[in-house]
Amino acid sequence: ALRIDAGQITYQVRDEDLGALVQEVAWRTPSGQHAMVVEVEDGLTASLDRTRISEVITLLLDNASKFSPPDAPIEVRVFRSPDGEAVVEVADRGPGIPAELREEVFGEFNEWRPPGYEETPGAGLGLFICRAHLKAMGGRIDIDDQRDTGTMLRVTLPGG
Repeated sequence: ALRIDAGQITYQVRDEDLGALVQEVAWRTPSGQHAMVVEVEDGLTASLDRTRISEVITLLLDNASKFSPPDAPIEVRVFRSPDGEAVVEVADRGPGIPAELREEVFGEFNEWRPPGYEETPGAGLGLFICRAHLKAMGGRIDIDDQRDTGTMLRVTLPGG
């Protein structure tokens, strides 16, 4: 986070097979007791920094694992949007993020935790790091709260 704030991170953005990369990261990221479903559009390329997007996906999967019931599945989808952007969605079955906090959770050292997860460890930097990396790659991250069914974090990147 300090290196991001200081502008000390360099990005090596190039066209990569996003689907293959997300599968690789998803299957090597510990998910506890959570079943993981990964759906990938074959041959989907995007302009990205391989190391940084791997970090983003790892952080999103870690959040999904920490903030949803232990036996609830985590779903990951990778596809091309109708306007040509590459999209990665990570969805959990946790309590969700209230609309009024959706921007706040991207701040540095955010301390908000959903009800029932107040003691969940973390520095409050994960979503801040995700947003900074994605912005540097010309992408973005959005929250789609699915009340009573969890939270979906949607990463959008320029198509390759």
